[in-house]
Amino acid sequence: MEPSLTHAQKMRGLPWAYAGNGLLSVYTNLVFVGPVIVIFADLLGLGKERIGLIIGAIPLCCVPAVVFLPVVARWGYKRAYVTLFAVRKFVVLLLVFTPWVLNRWGTDVAFWFVLSVMFSFGMLRGIALLGWTPWIQELVPNQVRGRFMAINMFLFNLGGVVVLAATGAYLGKNPDINKFQLLYVIAFAIGLLSIYMFTRAPGGAPIADRSKTRERASLASILDAVRDTRFITFLIGQSVCMLGVLPISIHAFGPLYLKDEIGIDPSRVMYFASIMMLAALPSTFVWGWAADRFGSKPVLLLSILLLLIYPIGLLIIPANSDMSFIAAVVLAVATGLVGPGWAIAQSRWVLSTLIPRERRAGYGALNMAWIGIISALAPWLGGHVLDSQSVKNIDWSRVPLISDEYTMLIVAGGLLMLVGVAILGRIKSDTTVATRQFAGMFLQGDPFGAMFGIVTHRRGGGETQRVTTMARLGDARSPLSVDELLDGAADPNFNVRYEAVLAIARHHRPDARLTDALINILNGSEPDLAITAAWALGRMGNPRAIPSLRESLDSDYPLMRARAARALGTLQDTHSAQRLRDLLHRESDPGLRIAYASALGNLREPDALTDLLDVLAQLDDPNQRLEIASAIASIVGCEDWFVLLARRTRANPGDALGGILLAVRRRLTRVLHPQDVESIEKCAVALGHQQMQEAAPLFVHLLDAVHHEQLAPLSRLVVNEARARIKQFSHERLEYFMLALHALHAGTPRINRPDGAPSSAQ
Repeated sequence: MEPSLTHAQKMRGLPWAYAGNGLLSVYTNLVFVGPVIVIFADLLGLGKERIGLIIGAIPLCCVPAVVFLPVVARWGYKRAYVTLFAVRKFVVLLLVFTPWVLNRWGTDVAFWFVLSVMFSFGMLRGIALLGWTPWIQELVPNQVRGRFMAINMFLFNLGGVVVLAATGAYLGKNPDINKFQLLYVIAFAIGLLSIYMFTRAPGGAPIADRSKTRERASLASILDAVRDTRFITFLIGQSVCMLGVLPISIHAFGPLYLKDEIGIDPSRVMYFASIMMLAALPSTFVWGWAADRFGSKPVLLLSILLLLIYPIGLLIIPANSDMSFIAAVVLAVATGLVGPGWAIAQSRWVLSTLIPRERRAGYGALNMAWIGIISALAPWLGGHVLDSQSVKNIDWSRVPLISDEYTMLIVAGGLLMLVGVAILGRIKSDTTVATRQFAGMFLQGDPFGAMFGIVTHRRGGGETQRVTTMARLGDARSPLSVDELLDGAADPNFNVRYEAVLAIARHHRPDARLTDALINILNGSEPDLAITAAWALGRMGNPRAIPSLRESLDSDYPLMRARAARALGTLQDTHSAQRLRDLLHRESDPGLRIAYASALGNLREPDALTDLLDVLAQLDDPNQRLEIASAIASIVGCEDWFVLLARRTRANPGDALGGILLAVRRRLTRVLHPQDVESIEKCAVALGHQQMQEAAPLFVHLLDAVHHEQLAPLSRLVVNEARARIKQFSHERLEYFMLALHALHAGTPRINRPDGAPSSAQ
């Protein structure tokens, strides 16, 4: 047995596999996939049920092909695939003689001739595909399987775009059956070239000595797959979705619906399919990237749900109208954008987790046979429904949304897709990301900005470019970019790492991995970066950072201690309150004292109120005093009211304070002696005229006259302190005026907002 492939061998072999698949896509689009074979069969004069049989003949042959599994394993997966795919090219070439058969023996014989060709083609294809899954599972590294599927899908769609657009132009509005002969000759040549490309890819050697391998390549191994409830559930869910979408797809009766019911000519039907594939090109890599990053299941379920726009769109396209083709183009674009997700995710799920490597042959055979049955059954059932006279005779006028057999098929298809999603949703995921969570990622932040940043990040660039990319990812605030932000946090350059920390701090609902990354930076050996990480951890709001932040309170760096304290306050770590009070009492550094006091304010620690009032009295800087005043207001309550008050006071101190005093007059009368009510007006007038020195003693008189026993304890403490400090500093420290008004507001049952509107006290 050939030794296992190295990673380098696998990566060198992938381009050949890509090239083979790209050429194969051109071949298949010309032969049996899409509208070409459907239009060809329709021109033969076959009924829709017979067309369904022809479409279904190829996948149906996958079922009897399963018996050849042991032979394929001994022969070699690659050898079987390449050889039989080459032989089938010669078989399909027989379709060149179809016009001659039709003219000589008629429609019935032509049908059996085409069916025989397709059946032979299908048998060769079915046996060959027994080797495909094990070979590709060996060849493609697990971490790039989503990308592999994406590139294959891209090449398939690119080939389809070229082929269908050229075929539409070649066939014209009124295609002739004889024109298809040239198409099949071209397909034959391209098909042989694709086979040559596949021969250059490594792997897929025969299983010669079973005693030296765990792989079981026998019919008995299929029973292992049958007993795997997870795998069977997947097949059932996938099958239900296929039964829903295949009959109405561009690979079955979708082209005939557009031609017969909507009134779009055959050449434009080809263009419709080409546009759908063209639209799929840009989204293919997005779906592949998403499957590798977030897992196959959420991508699969979301893509199927989004694909419901196809049956819905078919129902609302206007028939026989100038807008018919335009509406069809819009539908083709929308369907093309979401369609690749299904194919990529289901293939990746099968290859990555649903099929055990040691039993890949048996699982792969069952998967192929099962899907083959459904792929054959779906178009036959669709054709049978469309040709059934009993269905045509139904009075659809009493059935919502359904007007004929086509719309019945479309509505049933949409419902079956929903049932299939429900079944697939029961399977244990291959990732921790739930479908709802994955879908929500595209609704958070700026997903387009995030995707642009992701692409830019992958290109690398110099330091300036990488810093700009991190900033862009931070602005996007999208969960899609977690991996890129983690890369940025580990960048060799400090400036990039610093910008990554800032970007992480701005992240929307940050991932646990981002929190862990910042904790590692916090505990690391770079003080400048650790200090920023401490701030970021507080801003992100994840309590998992609390233990590390508590340890940072003992840091040798004062700024680190300050940032850690503020972060703990933001995170509402009430257990750190006493520790912060102790630090506040011992600390002499003004900056640190402000940080500790501010943190205690955020924690709304009532026992710290006296401490904060002491700190406030010792500060000279007005900005620092305002910060501590805000912390005091947080402890007292109604912090939002204080913020509004501070904003108005900053713009016009005297007028703002006077206006607020008048606005709360009604409530103040309840806590004042009647003879002192008139002093409210006097004080407000003095404040309004900017006579601050005259207003200060009037304001003190009001505070003296307040019935303090009617105030809440914390408000009473603040009012008494404010009264004493205004006596000491007069009008030089307006924060005491604001604190007094705020304490009166918070300490009474109900009071007015600074703008005069009523507000409930907290």
